[in-house]
Amino acid sequence: MYRLQMTQLTGVQRLLAVLVAGAALFVAIIALPVLLAIGAIALLALMITGRLAISRMKRRYEQQEHTAQWETSQDYVRTGFMDKDSFKPKPHVGQTYDNGQY
Repeated sequence: MYRLQMTQLTGVQRLLAVLVAGAALFVAIIALPVLLAIGAIALLALMITGRLAISRMKRRYEQQEHTAQWETSQDYVRTGFMDKDSFKPKPHVGQTYDNGQY
């Protein structure tokens, strides 16, 4: 059927083919893993600095909350509706029936 015919490469073409193949092997074997490792290290550094920044912001917020609570508790007397005990039980009027369950 069909027969593939191999053509002979000249000196310059052969040198160019070897350089292209060598560059592809270099990228596949050496450069790609190094780039992936650098990316992983950068992602780890970003995650750690993000956690530190968020914990610092949380600590600052809690400290502001604590000082604000301390200032308001000294100056302000709370008189909300939950502070008043408006429940006054009435004395029992009428009969109680024992149904024998207890």
